[in-house]
Amino acid sequence: MIFDPDVDTVKKGPWLIFSMVLFFGMFGPTEIPYYWFGYFVVLGLCFGAVIFLVGGCESYLVFVVAMFLSVFGVLCFFLSSMLYFFVSNIFGSGLKALVVALSPMLLVSTMVVSAMASKSKIFKFDIVGNKVANRTHKREGSKYLGLVIAILTLLSGGLLKAIGPFYSGLVVTVAATLGCTAIVFYFRHTIRGLRTLHIQEQSTSTPYTFMQIEKIREARRRWWMGRLFKWIASLHKSPV
Repeated sequence: MIFDPDVDTVKKGPWLIFSMVLFFGMFGPTEIPYYWFGYFVVLGLCFGAVIFLVGGCESYLVFVVAMFLSVFGVLCFFLSSMLYFFVSNIFGSGLKALVVALSPMLLVSTMVVSAMASKSKIFKFDIVGNKVANRTHKREGSKYLGLVIAILTLLSGGLLKAIGPFYSGLVVTVAATLGCTAIVFYFRHTIRGLRTLHIQEQSTSTPYTFMQIEKIREARRRWWMGRLFKWIASLHKSPV
């Protein structure tokens, strides 16, 4: 789970995000000038981030925030790309279609910023020394996400028969955007808790790390990505 990283999450999570960027980026608005140049630049930056997150990151906040924002960033980009396709077929390509297509990003971003800016009434983290773990039940989060996916699947099947593939795709894209906002709302206390952790971290000057940091360090000694990051870090520290 993103908010309670273990060895498996640290090893596979960033690669999953990279795969999402690689795949969903292919469905972007390719008619925009220099789109493919930007796509490969983003891929390169993402690969560098993967090396850091898998091989060397020990900051709980950096890892969790990077993973959380990346997941919703990629999903919102894909939804905006799909919405741009549908809207441009109605209004034509142009500024109006682009503004409407950005609505999923703006809506979800507004929800995230609102959650982070508001005060946290429920603190869903356990802190032991400088180690952090999240109290959110994995089963509850998985059940909620699975329910959203099931509803969208049923909705898309019914609409495909009722109004055809074009408008059913448009409605499902809008419904998926609302589903993303619902997930953000579900995890609002956890998101607010991340802001509280950041404030505490700054006031104590003690960086928070993973609850299972010893196991993660031990695993990184075996991973080729961990050895690669250590080698790159040694080059950076070595005198010129």
